[in-house]
Amino acid sequence: MRWNEAKKRPTIGYITQHAYDGIGLSLFTGVYDAARDYDINLINVVGGSTLINREVNQAEITAINLLNSKSIDGLITWASSLRFYMDINELEEFHHRFEPLPIVSIAMPMQGIPSILIDNAKGMKQLLGHLIKEHGYRRIAFIRGESAHFYSEERFKAYLEALADYEIPYDERLVVSVTDISTKEGIRAVQVLLDERRLRPGIDFEAVASVSDVLSIAAMEELESRGFKAPRDLAIVGFNNREESCTTSPPLTTVEVDFYHHGYNSVKLLLNLLQGHHVPDFLLNPVNHPSVLRMF
Repeated sequence: MRWNEAKKRPTIGYITQHAYDGIGLSLFTGVYDAARDYDINLINVVGGSTLINREVNQAEITAINLLNSKSIDGLITWASSLRFYMDINELEEFHHRFEPLPIVSIAMPMQGIPSILIDNAKGMKQLLGHLIKEHGYRRIAFIRGESAHFYSEERFKAYLEALADYEIPYDERLVVSVTDISTKEGIRAVQVLLDERRLRPGIDFEAVASVSDVLSIAAMEELESRGFKAPRDLAIVGFNNREESCTTSPPLTTVEVDFYHHGYNSVKLLLNLLQGHHVPDFLLNPVNHPSVLRMF
């Protein structure tokens, strides 16, 4: 499929916090492949904390400033990755500075900007439903991310809804909040459960779920260092099916999100905007077929 040859070949920009591995690489590959398939120009800018000038890196600031109506016809951003460096007001202000360019956001809803989103509720409920229905677990600890991060909050809400669906009382002692998605915070979550709250794995909680494989893998390794082995002593599950989840022992039970098509579909959505078509405020991408949900 190619852009209408009768019109000027469009140029789009893509802003991402990183594109070197994992989710960032999958998203970028999807964006790149769509740009190739539709025969359009693509300018990619990688940036992080410097996007809001807190630590000025002139090369990044210059690159961002080059993305304007004179150089591109539309813009895609991996908005949720930038959330770690900006609060929601700063994030919206950052995006609106590019108006009147058509803009598409990946993984973060913002007023007036169409967004590509994951069906977090379906994925998390599917995962927790397996723990509850297939294994009979009712005391499931949960490591939640920063409340202001959209996906973290969506997945925590799905955890609460799953408990309600199966008439399992909510126990705040089983929930640990972390400040970011990192190995350090995954380890700290286990320390909170075991050292501060004196909970016993396999007794006071039978499973651990989290908003990300990164946290779940760190929790698994910390628990193993204390003599608790999954799935022998308790179940541990994650979300996103990162590459690392395949190399743990045992492999982590997780939900795969098709980030490649997140990136690909963001280009299709932007092209629809450029062609003047009506687009929805949110395009909800499902998690992959249940067969890719690894189960212990």
